[in-house]
Amino acid sequence: MMSTMGNPRNVFWHECAVGKAERQKLIDQQGCVVWITGLSGSGKSTLACSLNRELHSRGKLSYVLDGDNVRHGLNKNLGFSPEDRTENIRRVGEVAKLFADAGFICIASLISPYRKDRDACRAMLSDRNFIEAMLLSVFMNMPLEVCEGRDSKGLYKLARAGKIKGFTGIDDPYEPPMNCEIKIEQKNGVCPTPYDMALQVVAYLDQTNSKILTLKYAWSIGSNERRCSAPPRVGDATKEAGSTTGGVTANGGGVASEEVQQTEVVKRPKEAMRGATMMEGCDGRRQRQLLKL
Repeated sequence: MMSTMGNPRNVFWHECAVGKAERQKLIDQQGCVVWITGLSGSGKSTLACSLNRELHSRGKLSYVLDGDNVRHGLNKNLGFSPEDRTENIRRVGEVAKLFADAGFICIASLISPYRKDRDACRAMLSDRNFIEAMLLSVFMNMPLEVCEGRDSKGLYKLARAGKIKGFTGIDDPYEPPMNCEIKIEQKNGVCPTPYDMALQVVAYLDQTNSKILTLKYAWSIGSNERRCSAPPRVGDATKEAGSTTGGVTANGGGVASEEVQQTEVVKRPKEAMRGATMMEGCDGRRQRQLLKL
């Protein structure tokens, strides 16, 4: 099936037999976009990396599109004029949309100062003719003086000295979101830790769209199958059939533990072990490494 889309003439959208539903079933999760916006120095990249780590520890596929990183490749030909900023956000929005359609949890971390550009990305992701994905807006609501006080890149100092023109928050406006789902801000003058910020986003995903984080995960070796609430991770202690696998994840804000309950276990004969190897971890515990499904 082919249908025309957009304005360009003689350009057609080609449908494939493997669609979003099939991809979601394969990787056992639903794609979405977490869009983190705020001033330079507000903690966007810190939250993005912490959230990425937390999702990974839960066995979820995620990818970070960082505002600085994309300017090394995808958007290396763009500057910081209002027109280039708009194009920068449009391109990242299109890439984020593809990640979400593939089933990934895409974490886009950009200043994205203009409300109309962020709204355009939200509208882009609600286009049911292309994909069905959720855009979660996270506003890093940190005061300018806090961001400028951090100034880890020295950009505020350069902007104040007039060596950088059009710097957001100094001589170019930042338009706060009007309808963000999550607002990260100080409490009693104290900024939350990266781990706490990540948990706040994860909690929202759990509450509003349980398909993203709580789908059952299944993996198989030969004709035998196990099902659990999250995929096996390196570092998990694997016991004999009929046991419970426990995992411990280290985080910047402390240590969190997570139990992976096996709901179905089938004993595997030796010939069914093809496609997997048993290996000794650095701590001497036996671990299973999937080589080929």
